[in-house]
Amino acid sequence: MNEICGTGYNASMETRIEQHGMEIAVVRLVGKFTIEDVNDFKALTAPLAQAPVRNILVSCRDLKFIDSSAIGALILLTNKVKKQNIGLILYDVDREIANVFKVAYLEKFFRMAKSEDLAISFPGIPL
Repeated sequence: MNEICGTGYNASMETRIEQHGMEIAVVRLVGKFTIEDVNDFKALTAPLAQAPVRNILVSCRDLKFIDSSAIGALILLTNKVKKQNIGLILYDVDREIANVFKVAYLEKFFRMAKSEDLAISFPGIPL
């Protein structure tokens, strides 16, 4: 495992990005993802659309809150990587956050999964 974009941290959220092999990146979101975190998130994730990454797995296990600006940042990242034929999957999304996506009619826009299911498709990747 190699860190490809580093770690970003401010008062509300920590973002860690790890590369596993050449084709898989895991983005770990910890804390509260708000408008204050959007610029750091964009800066940290921008290289993913240019790297030889084929799949981006976004861990939401430790994400406690997300606001509309942060959802917008996830939408932008999803659209950006789709243009590069890179898959993006949000996993272990908290039920309350999943409800926010559902209310905004985004549960079908984002691919969401549980880590147990991803472990089958991505064996050996620490989720």
